[in-house]
Amino acid sequence: MSEIYIKTVADARACIGQKVYWDDAGSRYVFLRSGILEEVFRGNVRMGDGDYKRIKDLPGLRNFAMGGAWKRNKEAA
Repeated sequence: MSEIYIKTVADARACIGQKVYWDDAGSRYVFLRSGILEEVFRGNVRMGDGDYKRIKDLPGLRNFAMGGAWKRNKEAA
């Protein structure tokens, strides 16, 4: 599994079934969100919660292990 930033429909289709992460940024916070990518349809992705979200509305959408944590655990790497 290669770790990529998901920017296109083709990228998203390659990651179906994988756990993906994105940043939920507000004015004073940034949360790391995650979900299992289940379906891709016309620039939209459906996560495990059943809602469709536009790829463009999910900043930093990626399939990095542990969301791209700075210090990785040896067991998880």
